[in-house]
Amino acid sequence: MNACTTIRGTAVYRPIRHATPAVSRTGARSALALACALCLATSSLAQAATAPAAIAAAPPAATADAAPTDANAVPADASGDTARYFQATGSDSSNAGAYADGDEALAAGEAASAVGTGTVALGAGAVSYAKHALAAGHNSLATEVSTTAVGGMLDLDFSYQPNGVVILQQTSASGVAATALGAGAQASGKYNVAAGAGAIASDRSSVAVGGIVDVGEDGLGAEGMQLQATQATGPLSTAVGGGAMAIAYSSTAVGALAEASSERTVAVGQSATANKYAAVALGAQTQATGEWATAVGNGARALSDRGLAVGAQAFAPMENGTAVGSSALALQQDATAIGSGAWAGGTRSIAIGKAMVWNGDFFREGPPFMFNDSIAMGTGADVYGDQSVAIGAGARVGNSTFVNDVQVITNNSVALGSGSVAERDNTISIGHAGAERQLTNLAAGTTDTDAVNLAQLRGVAGAFGAGSRVDAKGNLIGGSYLVQGTRYSGIGAAMGAFDTALTGLDTRIDAIANSGGGQGVSIGGGDVAPPSTGTGTNAVAVGSGATANGDNGLALGAESLAYGPNDTAIGANAKVNADGSTAVGANVRIAAVATNAVAVGESASASAASATALGQGASATAANAVALGQGSLADRANTVSVGSSGNERQIANVAAGSAGTDAANVAQMRSGDSATLSSANAYTDTRVTALDDSFNQLRTDTEHRLDGMDRRMDKLGAMSAAMLNMAVNAAGTQSPRGRVSAGAGFQGGEQALSIGYARKIGARASFSLGGAFSGGESSAGIGVGVDL
Repeated sequence: MNACTTIRGTAVYRPIRHATPAVSRTGARSALALACALCLATSSLAQAATAPAAIAAAPPAATADAAPTDANAVPADASGDTARYFQATGSDSSNAGAYADGDEALAAGEAASAVGTGTVALGAGAVSYAKHALAAGHNSLATEVSTTAVGGMLDLDFSYQPNGVVILQQTSASGVAATALGAGAQASGKYNVAAGAGAIASDRSSVAVGGIVDVGEDGLGAEGMQLQATQATGPLSTAVGGGAMAIAYSSTAVGALAEASSERTVAVGQSATANKYAAVALGAQTQATGEWATAVGNGARALSDRGLAVGAQAFAPMENGTAVGSSALALQQDATAIGSGAWAGGTRSIAIGKAMVWNGDFFREGPPFMFNDSIAMGTGADVYGDQSVAIGAGARVGNSTFVNDVQVITNNSVALGSGSVAERDNTISIGHAGAERQLTNLAAGTTDTDAVNLAQLRGVAGAFGAGSRVDAKGNLIGGSYLVQGTRYSGIGAAMGAFDTALTGLDTRIDAIANSGGGQGVSIGGGDVAPPSTGTGTNAVAVGSGATANGDNGLALGAESLAYGPNDTAIGANAKVNADGSTAVGANVRIAAVATNAVAVGESASASAASATALGQGASATAANAVALGQGSLADRANTVSVGSSGNERQIANVAAGSAGTDAANVAQMRSGDSATLSSANAYTDTRVTALDDSFNQLRTDTEHRLDGMDRRMDKLGAMSAAMLNMAVNAAGTQSPRGRVSAGAGFQGGEQALSIGYARKIGARASFSLGGAFSGGESSAGIGVGVDL
């Protein structure tokens, strides 16, 4: 027992006694009234025991225990007031008293126990046995330092039937500095707060605020009585609202029946659910059930990892899906739907606005179609195919044709513009039948598969010459060609006339070759220039250094070469290295693999079998290809090119159109002179040699080239004279650093300059080097001398 000294004397506290039997009680229930008076105005302390009414009414002076030293003494001036304002009762089955042990400890109530410094236990069965702990309420429990438990027992049966099953849960605060407020509230971890009937905070630094919810009430998704308590059972978790659950590390659940059941999740709103790592659900009945998933808006659902659903009833069920807008649907992996009612049904598909990339089978039973990598943008835009794009209100990619009640799918196509329709694979549409659009501001194509504009088509017509043109509808109209005095309508017929003229030329050349009695003929050469050589049977070589090695070969021009049988090389430095090929023009080249090839024009070249290059700098690098015009390039087999990249005359490698509204379509090309193009295509399989308009023009050109060779020989002579004079002046140097010398030469009106350097090496040796230059010609040399 604890004693207390007051200004009025010494009084002794003793356990509270039961009231008279006349007070009605049952063995299963007990009532607790606080029975302590703390520091009244007079600073006196007393204990009033319960007693029968007759005894309480007796005057204090009549009691036999009035002596001040009696253990049962009650101060005269307090005996009436304390019995009136402070009462406590116990149970029939127990008469255990309150117990307090520790400095400033306080216990009040049947079997109440306060053990430790500053502990407080108030209520029948209340237990507080840690420093500064507070337990207030029937059977409340505070078991750690600075914990607070306020509330009575909670009957989890909630049937309130006299004979019903009793399932009791006590209010408990069992973690350091934990707080439990409310009947049956439990705070079992450090620094936790559980507030509300049955609230549970069971780890560290968790907060649970809210009571118990009957899931069967108010349309919350269950029938009958199904109780759910507010729970914050994960470290650093927070649950606010009836039945809210935050049961993982750093989880937050706010709202009735909200659930945050994985680490770092957030669920805010009635029945909101976030149950995978770092998921966020904001809004009534939202669901974020994938890692890093986010659902915002009433009924929004993001069901897989990294999904995003924003807007009422937005739905993103697959990984990385994004649905933004009321009822937006992103139904497959990496799909994106933005806008009210947007539907992105395929993997990696995109729908923006009230647009749709289809998935599913709406016309017959069977597995659903999934259209991947497609895009639909605009109100009513519609895509029914893989890797397709529809942009614009009402734009559609998809064939309106049905086969066996199944819509025909359109893949890899684009519908661009309001109402545009693309119904064929691999096409781009900018309108629909009856509402076509012009494609304006189209830059000229520069690569083989680029579209061409009207200016380029006109360039093609100009390349054919002879008045060829493109009419107002884009059709190519052929011109009229004059060959050997005869006019031909169409390039094919004109080329045929050229071939006939060349055949006659071949006959005349054969006659010249045969005049040598079946042996080769060589014309040209002398004391200075190297001689021409015609070693093949019936071969002809004309010009300084010309060589015709193969049978029936013709080399005409300085340094020209006809290497194989039936080769023709005409022009200075023209080289034919393959059998049966023809080169006409200075510096023309026929590669060794280019059999039956033709190259005509200065620096023209043919480097593949049956290739034809016609025009200065023209190049045919693919088998059976034709390059027609200056600088033209034909680098694909079986093609005709009239230009190159950057040349306005190009018309190569454009895919054949199949409809009248296609770019550079077949209808435009065929509506011109179809006979001209047909003949030109046939002509690509034959040997073509263009010698301008006639053999006489060829002869005139040859004479001009021979004149050029004379000028070159004069340059070589001037260079030789310059080198000679330079060498004379470089010889005999005695300087250890050598001697630099120069010389000049002149021949036939040409001039040359040479520069050299000579130096002695020891007493018996020397070396020299030098070079000579004349116009576009140059030469260099080096020499070493040793005295024997």
